Amino acid sequence: IRQVEAVRAERMLLSATDRVAPLRASLAGILRKTLNVANQRRAEAHAGGLAALDANSSWKALKEADRTRILAEVQLVPPAAENAGTDEALLSALDRQTLPARTAEADAVPGRLQRGLEMAARLLEPTVRTVTLERATLKSEVEVRGWLARQEQVLLAELKQGPVLVN
Repeated sequence: IRQVEAVRAERMLLSATDRVAPLRASLAGILRKTLNVANQRRAEAHAGGLAALDANSSWKALKEADRTRILAEVQLVPPAAENAGTDEALLSALDRQTLPARTAEADAVPGRLQRGLEMAARLLEPTVRTVTLERATLKSEVEVRGWLARQEQVLLAELKQGPVLVN
């Protein structure tokens, strides 16, 4: 930004030397690096989500067609590979999806994963109900034991009404 201001303040656009090209290249490099980081984070989130699904017994029990349908429905699809090697390709990639949207997509994976697991559980056990456990910050062994006792009571009470999926 300082370089852009210097070009403007010192009226360097009128000089014989092209002062804009290095600035453009620098800015494109920064954007390309940021785009690559966002894409990597998105790919890692997707791979982690799939690994969590593959480790789940309900997910493993589904037919491949059901898994494919659920992945599509919860939009847990692999991010498309991109080439941002040229400035035009970089601009095109950023026009298709902004950097904040890419971050939001990576952040959405845990919620999509949970929805996928719920759908899988319901396919296998149509009467399953989702039970959300108490969220807490625990600082001691006594607090952990108290929290566990409370959650045990909640789960046992819910189990009397049928199968549960812990959220």
